[in-house]
Amino acid sequence: MRLPRSSRPAGRTMADTPTRIGVVGADPTGRGFGPRAHIPGVLATPGLELFAVCTAHEETARAAAERWGAKRWYANFEAMCSDPDVDMVTVSVRVRLHRPVVEAALASGKTVYCEWPLGLDSDEAGAMAGRASERGIANGVGTQGRFSPAVRLVKERLACGDIGRPLTFAATQQLSRFAVDEDRGWLARQEEASGALHVAAGHVTDTVRYLLGDVAEIAGLRTIEAPEGRYADTGGSFTWTAPDVVAYVCRLVDGTPGAAHITNLATPSAGFTLRIFGDEGSLTVAAPGYISFARARVSLGAPDGRMRELEIPESYRQGIDLPDEHPGLNLGLALQALVSVAASGERFRPDFADAHSLHRVIEGIARSSDEGTWQRLTA
Repeated sequence: MRLPRSSRPAGRTMADTPTRIGVVGADPTGRGFGPRAHIPGVLATPGLELFAVCTAHEETARAAAERWGAKRWYANFEAMCSDPDVDMVTVSVRVRLHRPVVEAALASGKTVYCEWPLGLDSDEAGAMAGRASERGIANGVGTQGRFSPAVRLVKERLACGDIGRPLTFAATQQLSRFAVDEDRGWLARQEEASGALHVAAGHVTDTVRYLLGDVAEIAGLRTIEAPEGRYADTGGSFTWTAPDVVAYVCRLVDGTPGAAHITNLATPSAGFTLRIFGDEGSLTVAAPGYISFARARVSLGAPDGRMRELEIPESYRQGIDLPDEHPGLNLGLALQALVSVAASGERFRPDFADAHSLHRVIEGIARSSDEGTWQRLTA
């Protein structure tokens, strides 16, 4: 899809002056995905400038600007989004706040990149996708596992026919439960689009969709096996309402069958693994954590059972000076690509429309678990 020229963002390209980024969600204490990935990703990526930061309070916004060297700080996201010197807005706050920030950015004509989940449900995601399309504004969603150099290599090897025709796949993501502080208790709540269903299963499924195609039908299970929890900072007790185990079988639009198992209860963690089996061999991509932000390895399996690890070309890193395991690497690669798209008018992937369809897959898993039936997903 090409954006209308009259509606293309006027932001700078990496060929001339840097694209000036405003980050919403820049906790100066380092908590959250903004300071862990967005800010270091922007700082390390050629062609990007950390121009502005935004938090909910003046003192923390000022502290964030001082810590990371941003020229401007804001305690009001509408004000930052309307700043004519900000070219692109990235959004890394709790999911419940995504929609108002995204809509403020779109209203100001800003290219916008928002973390996954895009919204609390598919209705919210669809509304944001529709608004971005109406305005003709380049946009992206944070399933940045697509930009992992390892995942890109698998995509290339599939296209080259290294394993012939893909026949089936098996995906697992088995991680330990993450710590929750009392002031961030929303991380444990289903209604906040958190946990193994909305977050973990979303990232795993998007990687499958990028490599093999969209999901046509699905049968799944979501459950809470360890509801008792304690806050990491205060020791107070709480109850998890976000699922901690998700499993599904599905059939992709081309008929390929596969299965996934995702949990936040693995002890010890076993990480992420996706194996794609073809009629002439197999490809495996594995990482110790989320594929979206972890060092990953790729192996090619021959029909005789021999496995060979593939070297990941340095060029896939696009000059970003961060180690492979840093969460800012894939984020920087995604933003770099979004800048290029905003200048050319081509469609960035994954965008809000991709996020909307991914939300529908997640909701299909939930409905299947509740009803005990297969769910057919239409375009």
